[in-house]
Amino acid sequence: MMKASIDQVLKRFGYVVSTDDDRREIERLKRAAALRRSFVDVAFRYFLYGERGPTVEVSFDDLKPDSDPDWIPRMLAANEMHEVEFRIFRFFQNPSETILDIGANNGNSVGSILASGSKAQILSFEPNPMHHKCLERLRELRKDAFDFVPVGLAAKAADLKFLVPVVNDAVISGLTSANFAKTIAWVAQENLVDYALQYCQGVPDPQLRFAECNWSVMRLDDALRQNYGVAVDKIVAIKMDVEGHEAAVLDGGRATLKAHTPLILLEGANRDPAVFDILEPLGYVFADFDGEACILKNQMSMKVNGFYLHSSRLGHYRQIGLLSSGVK
Repeated sequence: MMKASIDQVLKRFGYVVSTDDDRREIERLKRAAALRRSFVDVAFRYFLYGERGPTVEVSFDDLKPDSDPDWIPRMLAANEMHEVEFRIFRFFQNPSETILDIGANNGNSVGSILASGSKAQILSFEPNPMHHKCLERLRELRKDAFDFVPVGLAAKAADLKFLVPVVNDAVISGLTSANFAKTIAWVAQENLVDYALQYCQGVPDPQLRFAECNWSVMRLDDALRQNYGVAVDKIVAIKMDVEGHEAAVLDGGRATLKAHTPLILLEGANRDPAVFDILEPLGYVFADFDGEACILKNQMSMKVNGFYLHSSRLGHYRQIGLLSSGVK
């Protein structure tokens, strides 16, 4: 018996493949499924079975940085936001106030905050040395309003192990995490697969590996006791993108949150109970982005990013237009 083709199977269910676009989408879905199986297999071997060796790991020293300081002037000139939620930062117009950028990566978030129209100063934290030249370049070009700290943040000072995912020798530093075991299920099946589909189109069988590295981390409360090129006496907002490490960062910044009650833009929205357990007793409530402003939300959000707003500042946020009336 001859094996039925994909077209024949689909026709049995009433779907006729009639265009090249249909066939390309089917091939994309097949490739995505194969990549998920491959990447999840590597993740199981690395995290659950403790396997090590050249098929699952690579030395950090052998990696080629995916960060280019020459890109910084072009990024600033483009004046574009890489995520729409950064529009919220336009409400911070006081140049004596400061926004904290925790998990700065190569400076994308700084560019987005500036593109929003915010006039606040920005202080970034980034432990990955691959990105420090980019952030140094940013500081040269925005020295009156930007500085960065080459460390990570956590619940306590330490040398912490981070993992950097690598697909076919290409570093995916934006997914670097100190808590990969917590996020690997969806990272392997979604983010890394999306990357491979986009950037490894000519590679028959892209391979996932991990690079381990130890970087210094400290508590946010301790970090803000030091002096920088920007003021840290009035923190009005925090952007946090730390790949599953959010609760630890917040735990090390409780005094800062109590003293400044900043708005928090956080990847993962309100899906992490550990984050809620820290912020709710401090007086924070959750809000979704609603196109132009935030709106309070009582249910779990499925968006990538979400906002935590301190209850003492809700009236002010409504007055300036940052917060819409009502609750979702």
